[in-house]
Amino acid sequence: MAPDGALTPLSHLIATRRSELGMTEDDLLVRLGYKDFNKGRKRLAAFRDAKGLQGIKHLEKPLAEALGIDRETVSIAVLETFAIAEARDARAFAEAFYPHAILKTERMVPSQITFAALCGTDRQRVIRLREGSSPVTYARQVVAKLPDRLPFYGKVLGFWINYTPDRSVEFDRDGKAVGEVEGAVRIGRSSLVGLEAG
Repeated sequence: MAPDGALTPLSHLIATRRSELGMTEDDLLVRLGYKDFNKGRKRLAAFRDAKGLQGIKHLEKPLAEALGIDRETVSIAVLETFAIAEARDARAFAEAFYPHAILKTERMVPSQITFAALCGTDRQRVIRLREGSSPVTYARQVVAKLPDRLPFYGKVLGFWINYTPDRSVEFDRDGKAVGEVEGAVRIGRSSLVGLEAG
């Protein structure tokens, strides 16, 4: 196992460099500008577990400076850690998969992200299909539930049906297939988590 229980390339890099420098975790957090050490420790745990990595790119430079290494070395470790997180998320998505539709809207990113997160409108972009129903009926099911607009996203232009974790089909508003997509279409999730040091 890597130093300090490091499980990802980024946490391994941090643990190895801290050991070489004789630096404690608190020393590192001070160098990174954390005033709330609990918040900093949670961030380091996220690096170790490859979870909660949103916003990590803005920490590459301070992390490189705190560890006395070049930014490119940190960037590579960040990319490798992201790859681990993406692979884990893809496995979890495949294991929990059920056929569903994703609405295609005029804005794929909400006009007011904070309010969209508070209202949960990203969840309104997903239409669950009747369990056990035939895939032949999926497009009709979606058309029957299709709204004209979604708050913060604008007009609904069409939809994608994710038939499997590896295949989806795009449809227009009338339920006519217009193209096939390799892989499932997924939406991001809005959250109100603070990401800055502090």
